[in-house]
Formats: sequence, C-alpha cells, structure tokens
Amino acid sequence: MGLFVADEVKEGLVTLSPDESHHVARVLRMQVGEPIALTDGKGTFGNGTIVHISNKKVGVQIESLSIQPKNEPIVHLYVSPTRTTERTEWLIEKATELGCTSICLLICHRTARRNINLDRYEKIAIAAAKQSLNCYFPEIKLITNSKEAFQSGLGVKYIATCFGEGRLAPTAWPVNSTEYSLFIGPEGDFTTEEAEAAIAYGCIPISLGNLRLRTETAAIVGISHLRLKSY
Repeated sequence: MGLFVADEVKEGLVTLSPDESHHVARVLRMQVGEPIALTDGKGTFGNGTIVHISNKKVGVQIESLSIQPKNEPIVHLYVSPTRTTERTEWLIEKATELGCTSICLLICHRTARRNINLDRYEKIAIAAAKQSLNCYFPEIKLITNSKEAFQSGLGVKYIATCFGEGRLAPTAWPVNSTEYSLFIGPEGDFTTEEAEAAIAYGCIPISLGNLRLRTETAAIVGISHLRLKSY
C-alpha cells in the first residue's frame, strides 16, 4: 500500500488535493473500497478507505490514526549545491530516503551553481518521502552565509573537509548524540577561511576516507554513517 499526502490527516472524511487525487484516480486507477494510507508530512499516519472518486477529488474515510516515531538520530544536512541540477536532485531524493530532518543548500565561496529552485526540490523530497514511507518530510532551505550556517547548526556539528590535521576518521566519530549537523562543501572543498570559521563555531573536522568523493557522494556517506552507527 502506497503513502499519499493530505494537508490535514484526521479521523473522518479527508479530501485529497487535485494533484494527489489525479495520481490516485487517473495514474494508479485506484477504486472505491481500496485501502489507502495518508500522511501530513509532520508525523501523522492515517489508515483509511477510498469512499469517493470524481474527476478532481478523492475522498478517504480515515479509520485509524497514529503518530509515527521521529527518524533518529536527527540529521540536518548542510550541503553545497552541485554543479549540475540533476546531481542535486538525486542528492535531495537520497537524503530524504535516509531520513534527514532538514536539507540546507549552502552557498559557499566555491559553489559553482547558485540558481536554486527550492519549490522543485521540495516536490522531489515529498515524492521520495512517500516512496520510502517516511511520514516526516524534510525542510528544504537555502543559506547564503556559511558562517551563519556554522553558527546555527544544531546538535553535534561535523564538517567534512580536507583542511588541517586531526580530522576524525569515520570509525572515530563520536555518535552518542541524538542530533547532528553535517556540513559538506563544494567541489574543491571549503576555503581555509570557511573551515577555520566552522571550527571556531564548534564544528568537528572529519574525514570520509582516503578517496576523493563528489559532493553528493560525500553527503550520502556521511548521512549513512551517522544513521548506521546510531543503531
């Protein structure tokens, strides 16, 4: 059973949006009487049954409600947009599937592409959340001041960089927290000034291994490591 989105998921009759109704009725050709699951993207999960289908509206009778546990640990990803839109879109999709709480597109000195379509990325994130049965949609943000991002990051803050000595190897990352902020720079890495500012604001410099990784690959490696090490 797939997962679908409604602005409000509550007991009783819920009417899906025109876009979601079209997907249910015209694309998937679901029928009255079929079971369906809804979420509001904020943790609410509702089991129900389709009771009405028209040209632009699908009505769902919600029979049971629950609040799903939050994805843990909480991971806030701060990542520089990649040179091509397609790679950033892929990254948004995979970071959502891995349960990131927020994904912040971080404009750094060496960021190659600064034209950011947040609406497009939000749609990709919602589609990925539905596919992975994730009832918590990540917040998609844009920050153009890297120092502001380093300062405002929540939880334990890690910065993946080639800068300086003493970077922690993946096996040495402390993972005893329930919340992390992970900073991934652009191709060419953060500048020395950016890395120094991050460390001054409490970011812990880390290594992702001895191979040179693309931005999107580095982000997935970092997120996966935090998620798996915490189980």
